Amino acid sequence: MRLLMLPAQVTSHDRLPATVSWSLPAPDPRPGAPAAPPAPPPSFRGAPPPGGGVPPTGARPSTARPGLPPARRSGRPARPGTGAAAPREVTRVLDQWRYDGRWWEREIHRDYYLLELRGGGAVELFREGDAWWAARASD
Repeated sequence: MRLLMLPAQVTSHDRLPATVSWSLPAPDPRPGAPAAPPAPPPSFRGAPPPGGGVPPTGARPSTARPGLPPARRSGRPARPGTGAAAPREVTRVLDQWRYDGRWWEREIHRDYYLLELRGGGAVELFREGDAWWAARASD
């Protein structure tokens, strides 16, 4: 089980997730440098991020998954560690629930989904407003 808390890209069918991918943090260019922690979801910072749900961070999201070549964009050479991983198909919704926060928190409404992915593995997603986040994943 890996804790992710990363922006996710989701396509839905009948109001349920059908495919999902998430952005991986960009590697630090310095050898041996620790990975930068991912940006927390907007509710932890007190205000929604500008631009439709993707939090502003200094690092670019990653397309590369370990062992796969990086994606190419618009004729420019690919840069390792940028963009989002390839979408994975959802085979089954294992569980779903709603979290509305506690009385001392600001108003939070999240829809959570525990999904089984094609090829094995599971991911826990949540949607807050129009933004999707990958919270946890397991192989």
